[in-house]
Amino acid sequence: MVPRSSESPDLARTSLSPLDGQLGHREIVSENPDIGPDDLAVVPNAERDLIIHHQRRLEELGLGDRGMRIEVFPDVPRGMGMGGSAALAVALVRAIDQHFELGLSEDQINEFAFKSEKTAHGKPSGIDNTMATFGQPLVFRKGEPPLVELLNIPEPMWVVVGMTRSEGLTAKTVQAVREAHARQPQIYEKIFDDIDNLTLRGVAAIQENDMATLGELMNINQGLLNALQVSTPELERGIQLARDAGALGAKLTGGGGGGAMLALCKNEAHANDVATVLNNGGLKSLAFSIGGNNGEAVK
Repeated sequence: MVPRSSESPDLARTSLSPLDGQLGHREIVSENPDIGPDDLAVVPNAERDLIIHHQRRLEELGLGDRGMRIEVFPDVPRGMGMGGSAALAVALVRAIDQHFELGLSEDQINEFAFKSEKTAHGKPSGIDNTMATFGQPLVFRKGEPPLVELLNIPEPMWVVVGMTRSEGLTAKTVQAVREAHARQPQIYEKIFDDIDNLTLRGVAAIQENDMATLGELMNINQGLLNALQVSTPELERGIQLARDAGALGAKLTGGGGGGAMLALCKNEAHANDVATVLNNGGLKSLAFSIGGNNGEAVK
């Protein structure tokens, strides 16, 4: 459960141009007529998978014979556990949908973005692309189909995100937890059940505007995430800095192994103070509020 801004789909701005257009900050070329089956044999595996993925998705959209250049100017830092790849995937699908007037529904946009997330992360839950697509605070549970419910946040919640200098790779940390679970299934199942229980209690605390309880649950959750070995010394240091500055609770966000942590604060002034502490401690911080304003996040 990670409420995201209604602006999430626009966090990665995209533009489409003919193949002879100028390169942007980051470039993805799909369905390039110059790339044929024989060329794929000499392309590195990860890049080849990406090319094949884009080709298949474009064919599904009826654009398999259309050449295009996509220039991407992402605003979400990569590898920070903030759903940057999902926001980018949603923005790309929206740009293609609007440019070629495909008339995709929100569910279809979410589905195509999820397919991209699978290519990037292996077996993602689907939470990030769902948040980025619908742009509202949600309660999400993985499944076929997943459980997705609106989350009511009656009063603004002030949160600070502290980004470390180390990127986290979700696929790597997920695989490490999966292997540990195979070695000690009973222990890890108990941890998973405890995290699930904390999440449900956290939902209730949010709806009741009980920030003290929510913060305590976040702290307990962080201890369990540490037991799963997905935290890092740099994340732990940022979390402790936030707690020492009076944060109601603090924990890592995303898949761990690097990336970012978040701290729950008392109000706007307190959030700014915590952000300053994190900045002085070597992290890059962002303070914002969620809820109390139609569920939107406000910087």
